[in-house]
This record gives sequence, C-alpha cells and structure tokens, in this order.
Amino acid sequence: MRGGGFHELPRSTSPTNPGKKKSAVSLKKVETEDELLVLCLSEGREEKDKEIRESHEKKLITDLKKLAERIAQDRLKKENKIHEAIGRIKERYPRVARYYTIEYDPLTKRLSYEENKKRKSTAESLDGGYLLRGDR
Repeated sequence: MRGGGFHELPRSTSPTNPGKKKSAVSLKKVETEDELLVLCLSEGREEKDKEIRESHEKKLITDLKKLAERIAQDRLKKENKIHEAIGRIKERYPRVARYYTIEYDPLTKRLSYEENKKRKSTAESLDGGYLLRGDR
C-alpha cells in the first residue's frame, strides 16, 4: 500500500487466463457534494506510459535532426517553410514536443532544440496515474 491515503486494490487471476500476471493498482477516493473522484496508480500503466513517451521522444529527435540536416544542406531555405516543418513535427509528437524548446535562427540558419528537464520530470512523475470521475 502506498502512503497518502492510497489503498491497494486486490486483483485475482483471471479464470480464463490464469498465467497472466496482474499489475498492482493503488486507489485514492475523494468524494465531493456532486461527484466522486478516484485517483488510480497502476504499475503496468506506468511502464506503458514510459515506453510510449520514450518511443515518441526518439522519433521526435530523429525528425528534428533530419530537419536540421535539410536546413544545413540548403534543401529548405524559406523561413516560413522551416517554421511549418517545425509545427508539423510538434503536431506529430504532441506528447513529447511540449518538453522541448525548438527554435530556428534565420541569421545563422540553424535549428536548435533543448529539453525542458523540469517539465519532463513532472510528466515522468505522473506516469501510471489516471483519474476517474463520476456522479454516483
């Protein structure tokens, strides 16, 4: 059981698939006048969220490197087209693009990107958590 009012949810094995391991889930319930909130923390979901984020981040970095290479080789010259390409990359990987500052400097004709470690660590701490809301 986790601290802070969390309770471990007992999970039994499935009768149709007894060999499948069930991941641990912790719950915290909060009731207000008009709704019920249940914060769930799942070990299996945490692993899945981490893998998805790392996969998207790897693809984002690869696409940014390709774009920087296109700019360096003068295959992409117009500033507005470069910004459109940056926007498309951000749109393709919104889950991880928000943790990066991506800039193009028209004077040096260089693309730069930097990771915002604080925002990323906040996201990592939320892996595996989800909120259920209900009115009953």
